[in-house]
Amino acid sequence: MNALVQIFATEPANAICGVCRVGHCSNSIEPIYVDNNATGRRMWNYIPELSMLEKVVPGDMAEYVNPNSDRGPVAKELRTQLAEMEGIDREDLLIDGSGLERIKSLPGLVGANTIMAIRNDFPGYASGRLIGNLPFREIPCDIWDQSLSPGAAAAAVLDADRPIVFLSMPVTNPGQTKVNLAVASAIREANPDAWVVIDAAYRRDRQPAEDYVSYARSTPRTVYLNVAAKEFGACGARICWMTGNKETLAKLKIDICPYPVSMHSARYLSELAARPGLVERIHSVQRSAADVYRRLLPEYGFRFKSGSGPWVLVELGPEAGAIVDRLANQHRVYVQDQTGRIEDLAGWIRISTNVPCDARRVVEALVASRSATKAA
Repeated sequence: MNALVQIFATEPANAICGVCRVGHCSNSIEPIYVDNNATGRRMWNYIPELSMLEKVVPGDMAEYVNPNSDRGPVAKELRTQLAEMEGIDREDLLIDGSGLERIKSLPGLVGANTIMAIRNDFPGYASGRLIGNLPFREIPCDIWDQSLSPGAAAAAVLDADRPIVFLSMPVTNPGQTKVNLAVASAIREANPDAWVVIDAAYRRDRQPAEDYVSYARSTPRTVYLNVAAKEFGACGARICWMTGNKETLAKLKIDICPYPVSMHSARYLSELAARPGLVERIHSVQRSAADVYRRLLPEYGFRFKSGSGPWVLVELGPEAGAIVDRLANQHRVYVQDQTGRIEDLAGWIRISTNVPCDARRVVEALVASRSATKAA
């Protein structure tokens, strides 16, 4: 019995899930997609109640739903649940489809001349630059910075031409650098023409959280954005929601399609949002998976970086590409190579934290792939 198997065999039983008590519900046949921050379908093994919520009612595929006008009971319920969760009136919440598509369209909608984001943050923030041929600039931030300085953010935007600044809060993705509302305020003070987008996708992963919604509601030219994929672990729903002050809401409304989400997605999310305890269990399972990586990676000499976000960064060096290929082709484990994506992370991979049984198999495959690559 090798060392990795011994660790798995002697681990205490996972109290979260009887199905995964022996760590084998993720077998060598099923692929593991940890190349994106989705919870993955094996979350059902840990929270079987989710299967009861994901249902299609006959006729759902033949009917439109518009949650922004409360058109029908499902639409009204979705808007009600999301608004209650955010602590605002239904009329102050706008629901849209894909969050990434909304990010792409926001620069043009607000008339920005420059797109800005934090260095080592989500590359998707730059996606809107091709639509309007806009320049993209970064706020300096080292991959090992624990937090972003408000002063550094202010200095970066001071001379920017009508910028829209995307901020992942409370941590950058994938850098895991902490970002707070003091950064947003510093940007607004340094450049009154700036728009600020608070992307709160990972707010549940670090407590206590600041009140992003109240800030956006009381601050001009500020958009609060959240997504079902991360808040509820429901990436297949393709739903995001936004709020801001009265003027911001008026600007956002003109760009949302009449029927932005599917009936199936609206029905599932409205039911899940009404069960905050269930949602917290989803995040708890992800945190347990992160603990598996934090415990096992040092055992095998991997240098890694983790934080409150649901992923870990692992350094593999010049052989990263070969190891990533071996993981996919021989172990059906899909991770995200950061080389060429994030400047400071050449030779690093990002592994999303979904469920503990997957995490164990990922580490086992990572150890085997590193050894085989070195021996080749």
